[in-house]
Amino acid sequence: METFVAGRNVAVEIEFMDSACEYITPISASYSITDEDGQVLVPDTIITPTEFSHLIVVDAASNTITEPQGYRQITVVFTDEKGVTHDIEKAYIIESVNSLIMGENSFKSMGSLIIAASNISGVETLHDSELSDVKVALRQAYSNISRLSVNIRKKNRDIILTTTDLSAADLLELKPNYLARLVQAQIVEANHLLGGNPMEERRQSGILSESVGEVSQFFRTKKPLTSPVCREALEILGILLAPSSKRLGRV
Repeated sequence: METFVAGRNVAVEIEFMDSACEYITPISASYSITDEDGQVLVPDTIITPTEFSHLIVVDAASNTITEPQGYRQITVVFTDEKGVTHDIEKAYIIESVNSLIMGENSFKSMGSLIIAASNISGVETLHDSELSDVKVALRQAYSNISRLSVNIRKKNRDIILTTTDLSAADLLELKPNYLARLVQAQIVEANHLLGGNPMEERRQSGILSESVGEVSQFFRTKKPLTSPVCREALEILGILLAPSSKRLGRV
């Protein structure tokens, strides 16, 4: 599904086909647009196609969101020359220019994370991935880390047990090495989610060994540690974790 920047016009091409999957020019057509909650943003609007395709332009006002991401569905109803009615649905995602918000769904802004990632080795998959996929992975990485039990003392001496309790102000007041660990763990976990740790994925799948030519790799027969994040991210977080997270057992 395509992703576009919120608050801008979006053009979506509709192609008309009959029941035999042959391209046609409809005798009548209309469309409506709904959001992620099913609320109607654009009621039934008549269009007049002059060929087998038609470009629907969704204006910026209909692509405005208050959350980091939104969803739009275009439903087209058209009638062919035999009087048969057909439906077409096209959907896309919209997201704010900075869909990663410090203290809400990320430990730093998107730009700061990309800069930090440029100084971390072993995250080539993240660098090579589409920007929209990277944003999704970074948000999911933040969520995964929030499932761990932590033991972080804020500036006012309060103890934080989950990273979701760290506001943007709290993050900026953390010890620099603490924030650096959270940022690095988010990047490494996102890289893993994008497929950047194939060896761990093979172990998680239960593969015990593999051979390429004359080279063989053998994995431990015990099941891997159960954790919301990959092993490398867990090691990076290290001193920030509560004892319960450090004592993850094998299942």
